[in-house]
Amino acid sequence: MTDAVLELEHVSSGYGDLTVVRDVSFAVESGSITVLLGRNGAGKTTLLKTLAGLLPIASGDVRISGASVRKQPAYQRTKRGVGFVQENKRVFKRRSVEENLRMGAYAHRLGHKEVAARLEGAYERFPVLLMKRRDVAGHLSGGQQQMLAIAQALIGRPHLLLLDEPFSGLAPSIVHDVMESIRRIKAEDGCTVLMVEQSVDLALSIADRVLVMDIGELAHVGLPTDSDIRDVVEDIYFGRGVRPKEAPSSV
Repeated sequence: MTDAVLELEHVSSGYGDLTVVRDVSFAVESGSITVLLGRNGAGKTTLLKTLAGLLPIASGDVRISGASVRKQPAYQRTKRGVGFVQENKRVFKRRSVEENLRMGAYAHRLGHKEVAARLEGAYERFPVLLMKRRDVAGHLSGGQQQMLAIAQALIGRPHLLLLDEPFSGLAPSIVHDVMESIRRIKAEDGCTVLMVEQSVDLALSIADRVLVMDIGELAHVGLPTDSDIRDVVEDIYFGRGVRPKEAPSSV
């Protein structure tokens, strides 16, 4: 039996009367990196916000480690082990690096010793944050802010980490560092990652499994090593027709 951390069953969601995500079903296996590809407006970010509890589920169900979270707000999903790093490095830019990390621990009501231990772990994972711990977050480079946002989410030791375009706006030299950090999260912590990405090359280089969305629907599920994966993505990205989606087996 597959060990799925996240399961979606016929999920639809959106903004008020506007449905953006339509009847999406898939599962994400424990300890994997799954990348969600798609054109702008395909519904990728809307789907992540729905999974994080920031948008309501209009229909269908979402299960985390087998338990339905459909009616749970974002803070309860955080307590269930969901971390979410939104696009554009959502950090508290007027606060110091260490204050940002402590805010990541606040929702989990940790004791002082445990907070100190987790801060130490964050600094070991991202040494640049230790050097910058007293600096105002808004003065960090784009790559450093992204590392801070990921470290803040990891303070709660999530089982499932949702990343919305973590490489967006980063210099190529910094993309490698952030990518290696994501790989270590999987390898060292056993954390499951579901990541939205636009770049096909980046997605295929880091993913264990690839999902492609188009116009709010799941258009393709496959492996990054599939011989036709680039053709499939190009068909979808450039509007040459959506291939039939595979059965929503574990991803």
